[in-house]
Amino acid sequence: MIRICIAGGTALGLLSRLEEATPGFYLAISTSSVWLAAAFAAGWGGRRPWPAAGLGALTLSCANAGYYLRGVYGPLERWVLLGLLAGAVFGGLGYACRSCAAPWRQLAVAALLAVGLFELTGAQLPVFGLSLP
Repeated sequence: MIRICIAGGTALGLLSRLEEATPGFYLAISTSSVWLAAAFAAGWGGRRPWPAAGLGALTLSCANAGYYLRGVYGPLERWVLLGLLAGAVFGGLGYACRSCAAPWRQLAVAALLAVGLFELTGAQLPVFGLSLP
């Protein structure tokens, strides 16, 4: 599972950067909800809560590494910290969705859906001084 998280996260970051830098190339993956869904999916594969959170953090750390592979385009430290924190949270939520009783499972899915709905409204979320679309 660790290899999948490393490969998947790195590919997500590379493709996201390519999508943003290439006119006419659009995969709809350069959004917070897609990145958090990747951490959620990684956590789904975890066997226990803490390792699942670690898999989510690993996935987003590799996504950040893939995104910044060809150079730093912004405040890297903030994105790394945000990736570690959000990856751990959403990795844990992925584990909860797969392994916990109904109320926790529904809350885990609701958290992921809330991020997607927030993005659809076009609202901006200030996190660590960054405006997240």
